[in-house]
Amino acid sequence: MATTYGALEIEKYGISGPAVINACRIISRLNLKNVSFEISKNAPAPDNSSKPRKLNRAQAQPASKVWKIEPGKPRPLKEAMTTIGGVALNEVYPQTMESRKVPGLYFAGEVLDVDGPCGGYNLQAAFSTARLAIESIAKNHPIRKYPPQAQKRRNPREKRYYSNRRRS
Repeated sequence: MATTYGALEIEKYGISGPAVINACRIISRLNLKNVSFEISKNAPAPDNSSKPRKLNRAQAQPASKVWKIEPGKPRPLKEAMTTIGGVALNEVYPQTMESRKVPGLYFAGEVLDVDGPCGGYNLQAAFSTARLAIESIAKNHPIRKYPPQAQKRRNPREKRYYSNRRRS
């Protein structure tokens, strides 16, 4: 159904790494149930460049073993690297990150239903959407400056006590 490439890490709780995290992202996005992973060693990643590339000895040999793994339970949410779900992108103006349903409400980062593969894409999406939202807020909702008469004036004769001063 889908193929991912990248490092595979063996952890004390199971397997992880960019290849597994990207596969889990695809499984979650497609809402698949009863899935399994097939892991092959030394499978070269696709190369989109037209330049010829050199393969080392391990890459030149055919995959020697394919492991089929049935996933167990997922790690706790507090350990999540990214999440799926959130505010649908069609409910947000892409130029300003303002809600289409509630004017004056802005969204950014992982509160939006957007996620990308491993490699900093989620961080970039969070930074970029935050910048758009902040610029839009600053442009459309400037800080109000109240006239001096609207501020409460202090009585100069009023006694004030400070906690770091001795009272006599």
